[in-house]
Amino acid sequence: MPVFRILNTKYRLTEEFSCSIISFDAKVASEIYKKNQRPPSHEARSFFIQVVKRNINMTQNHFKPFATGANAIVQTQEDYEKSTAVKEGFRKGLARSNEVNKALRQATSIAAVVAGFTADKSEQDILDNGDIDTLQQQFETAIRTVSATLSAEAQGTADEMTASFNPTLKHLSSGKTVLVRAKQKNTSKTPSFQADQTGVKEIVKGNNLPLEEGDIAGAGYWLELQYDEALDKWVLQNPAKGISPLNGVPIGTVEYFAMSTPPAGYLKADGRAVGRETYAELYSVIGTTFGEGDEQTTFNLPDLIDRFAQGSNTPGQKIEAGLPNIEGVITNSGSILWAGNEDASGAFSLTGASPRANTATVGAGANTLSFNASQSNQIYGASDTVQPPALTLLPCIKAFDAAANPGLIDITGLANEVDGKLDRVIDSKPVRYVVDAYNDGTNWYRKWSDGWVEQGGAYQTANDTNITVTLGCPFSDTSYYISLLQGSTGAGNKDSDINVGWKWFSTWEKTTTSFGMRLAKININYWYACGQSA
Repeated sequence: MPVFRILNTKYRLTEEFSCSIISFDAKVASEIYKKNQRPPSHEARSFFIQVVKRNINMTQNHFKPFATGANAIVQTQEDYEKSTAVKEGFRKGLARSNEVNKALRQATSIAAVVAGFTADKSEQDILDNGDIDTLQQQFETAIRTVSATLSAEAQGTADEMTASFNPTLKHLSSGKTVLVRAKQKNTSKTPSFQADQTGVKEIVKGNNLPLEEGDIAGAGYWLELQYDEALDKWVLQNPAKGISPLNGVPIGTVEYFAMSTPPAGYLKADGRAVGRETYAELYSVIGTTFGEGDEQTTFNLPDLIDRFAQGSNTPGQKIEAGLPNIEGVITNSGSILWAGNEDASGAFSLTGASPRANTATVGAGANTLSFNASQSNQIYGASDTVQPPALTLLPCIKAFDAAANPGLIDITGLANEVDGKLDRVIDSKPVRYVVDAYNDGTNWYRKWSDGWVEQGGAYQTANDTNITVTLGCPFSDTSYYISLLQGSTGAGNKDSDINVGWKWFSTWEKTTTSFGMRLAKININYWYACGQSA
């Protein structure tokens, strides 16, 4: 059993105490009361706790700073920095003692500080025996002790909790934080907690306020407790954080649910833009992978509505719907396939001896009737799969940890209320954002949150010809706007020689999914269309 000698005359104590660390505080408090006829102050208690720590920490540290005495002969810092020995070392011959002492003091001072820190935090002997591996392990232990937050399952009852940590928590200091998973709710306003053998301490709220019944939620939720040395108590941190599950579902996890509304802590994965500050944890995990929102204050959620999830090394890529292509050919070696001239349209095409310009009608001679489903709709040939049987569920993404303490502000309800507003509003005016986009280098489209669609493309041909443009995103009706642009290259065939101008052209066979246009030879022909999507 250690012996403690108190020599602080401020508290009129010079006796020796022989007692354990656990009973020391009470022993000293009793002696102070007998001497002064009053209980010890917080200042006195704090002083004696520090005395205990200094006396029981009897670890050895062999690494001592060199030449630190007041009369040490040491070169000045200014001369040392100017010395050639700093870069080149001591040259052959005698070195002056003040130079050697300065160099040794710099090296040994740092070594002594590191060794002292390691001995104090690891509570192990730091020996100068050449065992570098052990020193490294001890230093790593010291770093973990300082940086790591200890966590453990609670033992005992909700009103008298205990916990054993790894590594063992031997001493307490202000600011020390631990995580404890409680199993039951507290029924007392003055519950206590004992971490390893550091003594039983009361648990309070901030400002030394007592707990209310149920502040310790139990049910496997984690408490964050921070030790306050002045109070000699454990302080329960922000309950919204302190009772959140430590090893629950990670933020950013996508899950499917059978109900029509997201559960607490989740947002519907429908591609909408949400606030970067409102959902800061989610933003830190997925960033702008699924869309940049307004590029300043919002970001987009994944959009899994009417989509299947597909594994990929690069999350966030949208793959459009597609079907395998269907092709076929009927060939007639004679001059007539059917009587008269033959026409073909849609998925059918004709090739023959004398095709008429800009039409699919051929005259006499050998004829071939071909079938290609992709000519009628680009969805064919865009994929190697077809729609499998499916069951629809609600896709959601984990956005935040829901509060479980009924005494807290209902942040879950608030978040769901905000989540229900599909459009971000500024000055009561909805702000549009892009919800879907596509660009393959030739054709593109951009779909906005209010259903408006912009799309376009480019074509180049050696001869004047008519084509049918299939829209990448269908419109709701045929009242959409179309504009055409032609750029003719100059003789120099350089970008600076390209003459570009808007020209109005008539269109034909305008439907919600396609329209006809005239291509000019040599020219680059651009088209642009916009309107309400289907």
